[in-house]
Amino acid sequence: MKKTAILIFLTVGTLGICSAQKMKSDSVDINLERAAISKELMQLRDSINVTIKLIDIKIVKAPGDKKEKLETDQKELVEYRNRVKFDLQETSLTAKNAWTTASVDRIRTSTNSTRREYNRIRKEIK
Repeated sequence: MKKTAILIFLTVGTLGICSAQKMKSDSVDINLERAAISKELMQLRDSINVTIKLIDIKIVKAPGDKKEKLETDQKELVEYRNRVKFDLQETSLTAKNAWTTASVDRIRTSTNSTRREYNRIRKEIK
């Protein structure tokens, strides 16, 4: 009877340790994923800001019809920058427990969509 109790105690203790190690590993993975997404979003935000400033300079020198197109592109970029800011806030504010593959996929999809539109506008400007 004592041997069985000791065996059960050791088994439960081992499972608890394995569970704690798994949770720690998951926590590290979540932090790495968050850091990667945050870095990607910050780089995209900075690129958009640089392009918006470039458009400001081009608007001053542009003739009337081209000026309107540049202003439209600039407004679009401001909207995309705001979307990136929102995703960045969501990434930093989401609790570890709420960080799921669905939230990661949604943020990545949003980031990729914004990057595509940013690249499209950047090509139009050149």
